[in-house]
Amino acid sequence: TGPMALPRCGFAVIVSRAESKGVFDDLGPFFPWFRSIYQGTQQDYDATTKRGDAPDQWPFTFEHAPKAKPVVVHTLKIPQPTAVAAGFPTGDDATFATKAMIATLDGRLVVVEVGQLASSAAKPGPITPLGLVAIGRNPTGLCYGARQVQPNNQVVVVSRGDRRISWVRIAGTTPTVTRTLE
Repeated sequence: TGPMALPRCGFAVIVSRAESKGVFDDLGPFFPWFRSIYQGTQQDYDATTKRGDAPDQWPFTFEHAPKAKPVVVHTLKIPQPTAVAAGFPTGDDATFATKAMIATLDGRLVVVEVGQLASSAAKPGPITPLGLVAIGRNPTGLCYGARQVQPNNQVVVVSRGDRRISWVRIAGTTPTVTRTLE
């Protein structure tokens, strides 16, 4: 077997309903550090076998491993977000990896451009809302549907407030509900 395949870039979106905001983190610093631990020296790897809650036990705190700490690159004001999905696993083209979807309590799905956070040349590029669509009140979950026919630029949204499941297709920057189940 060859070396373990590990990602080289990525991003995370953390939302807070109480604070009405979404925070975009560049995970870029984490991946080289993680590779160095698992694919570096035997001593580095051995450190991961000492598991526990102490800062110097695996998994390490960011205070113990500051090179692994993700970087907050943007905060977006968004009213009462309830669910989030970051990027698409596949799609019509690579641009879908640069999108995030944030659902709000009042029943909107907002498509957000995350700039270059999804590439290995991550820069704090423009992180801006692109389009939105009504999906049903109090959405509690976003997921990429299993066994979808390509293109896979579709997300399934569960809206608890309206007892609705919505299939939303993203074409460019425009989200459209293609079907619902109530």
